[in-house]
Amino acid sequence: MSGTTGTYAFNPALSEIAIDAFERCGKSLQTLTDQTGYIQSARRSMNFVLSSWSNRGVNLWTVQEVHQFMPQGVAQYFDDASCVEILPASVVLRQYLMGAPVSVSPAFATTAGSNVVTVAGFNPTPTVGSYVNIGVMVSVGGVILDGFYPVQSVPISGSATILANAAATATTSNAGSVPVFSMTAGSNVVTVTFANHGLLAGATFTVESATAIGGGQLLGPYTVLAANLTANTFQITASFNAGFNTNIGENGGQTLLTSQAMTPGTAANPTDITLWAISRDEYMEIPNKSQQARPTSFWIDRQVVPVFNIWPVPDENGPYELRYRRSRQIQDADLAGGLQIQTPYRFLEAFTADLAAHLALKFAPDRLAVLKPYATEQWVLASEEDREVVSTYIVPDFAGYYG
Repeated sequence: MSGTTGTYAFNPALSEIAIDAFERCGKSLQTLTDQTGYIQSARRSMNFVLSSWSNRGVNLWTVQEVHQFMPQGVAQYFDDASCVEILPASVVLRQYLMGAPVSVSPAFATTAGSNVVTVAGFNPTPTVGSYVNIGVMVSVGGVILDGFYPVQSVPISGSATILANAAATATTSNAGSVPVFSMTAGSNVVTVTFANHGLLAGATFTVESATAIGGGQLLGPYTVLAANLTANTFQITASFNAGFNTNIGENGGQTLLTSQAMTPGTAANPTDITLWAISRDEYMEIPNKSQQARPTSFWIDRQVVPVFNIWPVPDENGPYELRYRRSRQIQDADLAGGLQIQTPYRFLEAFTADLAAHLALKFAPDRLAVLKPYATEQWVLASEEDREVVSTYIVPDFAGYYG
């Protein structure tokens, strides 16, 4: 009584595909064994075939979703050289809802040579993969922490580890300081003490929490003065003259910690907002490319490493994530070690036929007239099946919304 195999495992090694392609060119296994140059040529041709396939449309099995955190003020975001195409209709801005800020004395821990920082004092306790915000900047262990950070781990209740933008220069525990402001009666000059601030004359320093001092208030952006600028101190100019000598830390010497908003037991659901694709010329026509607001549009500069140019530039009202789908290149073909081709089952014949046509160009030009049309036919059959079976809607676009 006859039967079937009951298996679904046919996925030959690349070496077997090369042999089959050579056989279609009239080259026997004995011929291939006698001349190892054939194998090297087959490996090259395999990868040229895959390069050609990347120009024939989106190969659905290579589509991936990519997530990138978008810090405030950063306008450009990079993919990598394996990216063939970014799908412009699949680009969204993800925005997360944050809870209420809590004022706490800085309790940070750093390790010299590491950019991992442990932060204590959150309420509620963050979850791994959610976002936290340091609302009043903190200097600790030689690094400055400010703004939104993804949570890497939760060591204990009320704490989280985050990644600083640089490695700490000192090991600390339960440490950290916020900017401290000093004013002299009758003067509008404010001396700011803030270790390792890294600011230069003319830079902008922002007082993030309204701070009463000398009979007035500091809040918002200020320009760093050139006078009396050291590694740990600098000066700014207030809009008022102090009525008396005074010395006080921003937000009363405390930082502001915010956890991502929570639903019972988990982080609150974020909101995805479609970003609008614009052209190179449209991007060039934007008069202020550094304007900050919630991003609405992007231009992809298709370099070897594709670059997202985002506009408006992310502001302080995040946290934002850039989420998009891309088609990456198919993994390299190599005949060593029984490796296989990274394609679905339905593309095996198309790949073998295309490889045979490429090899015929070099070793069997008399067979090219047969092998080339057959390869084209097999590609059409496979690629027409490599599609999403959904309805298509055509809607007129009367205006962009990036302006």
